[in-house]
Amino acid sequence: MPEDLEVSGRTSMGGGTYRRIEVNGMAKMVGDVVCESCEVNGSAEMGGSLRVDGRLEVNGRMTAVGPIAAGAFEVNGMCDVDGNCADEIEFELVGKSTVREIGCTTLKVSVGKGGWFSKPRLEVETIEGDEIDVEAVLARRIRGDVVVIGDDAGSIASNTEPRLSGADRRWSGRRCKSDARGRWSWNMKGSRISS
Repeated sequence: MPEDLEVSGRTSMGGGTYRRIEVNGMAKMVGDVVCESCEVNGSAEMGGSLRVDGRLEVNGRMTAVGPIAAGAFEVNGMCDVDGNCADEIEFELVGKSTVREIGCTTLKVSVGKGGWFSKPRLEVETIEGDEIDVEAVLARRIRGDVVVIGDDAGSIASNTEPRLSGADRRWSGRRCKSDARGRWSWNMKGSRISS
């Protein structure tokens, strides 16, 4: 049976397989990591992929060179990730975060209280999921069955006409169309995005 890994303070180590990982401080892991649950309170740098069978919770900052796969992924802070895939993802942004691609069942992105170093924003190439509710997101493409657009969001392509929430009304008045597959597409500049 895999052992628990608890980090208090600062450490660097290789990857491996663990039951539970808890970081309170700073941890740098080189190589792929597999675990049942992971909680980061501080800073974690992953030099490979991270697979969490259950819940991944980040309270602070996480960087990952490889993709992240988790049953549930919650970020209260910032993250820089090559890509991630989870059933449920929730970001409460306090600074700039970047993710290459997000694939999920549900995604909730909101602005947290107090920014650290920069304006809270999630920059991502592609978001695909069933239920998506975002604000402060700059994305090349967002695709989902149910999409809610809040304040300060970028481009979108979805399966249903998105609902507007928040005070940002730059979306209203933009032309949008449904394609032959029933996907709605437009962007902030009002030009069509291919589906």
